[in-house]
Amino acid sequence: MNFGYKDAIIRTVDTDVVVPAVAYFQDLENIGNSWIAFGTGKNFRYIPVHELAGSIGRDMANGLPFFHALSGCDTTFHSQFANRGKKSVWATWLAWPEITETFISFSKQTSPELPETVSWTGLNATLFSLQSNK
Repeated sequence: MNFGYKDAIIRTVDTDVVVPAVAYFQDLENIGNSWIAFGTGKNFRYIPVHELAGSIGRDMANGLPFFHALSGCDTTFHSQFANRGKKSVWATWLAWPEITETFISFSKQTSPELPETVSWTGLNATLFSLQSNK
C-alpha cells in the first residue's frame, strides 16, 4: 500500500462490497489487516476481512465471486437457488468440495468461452438433498 500504511478499512452497508474484499484480500500485496466497517446504528460492526479470508482458505476465496453471483448477490435477478438462502448454498459447497474448482474457473473467467464445468444438476441435487434433511 502507498505511503507505508499496512492496514485498511472499507466502509459499506452492502454485502456486495464485503464479498470481493474477502475474495481478493490474498491478492493484495504489502497489506497487514483489512477491515470492513459494516452496517449502521445498532447493527454496525467491524468485519475482519483478513481473518475471514484466512479461515476459508485460498481456494474458497478464489471461488467466492462466482458463489456470490450464483447464490444471489444484489445484481442477480433470478438465482436458481431462490428461497434457499446463502447458508444453504454455503452448506452445499462445504458438503461438495469438488465444485470448488468450477467456482474458481467461473470466478476467474475472462473470455466468453465457458470453462469445463461440473453438472449443475449435481449441485441442485445436493442442495435440495440438504434442504430436505432439515
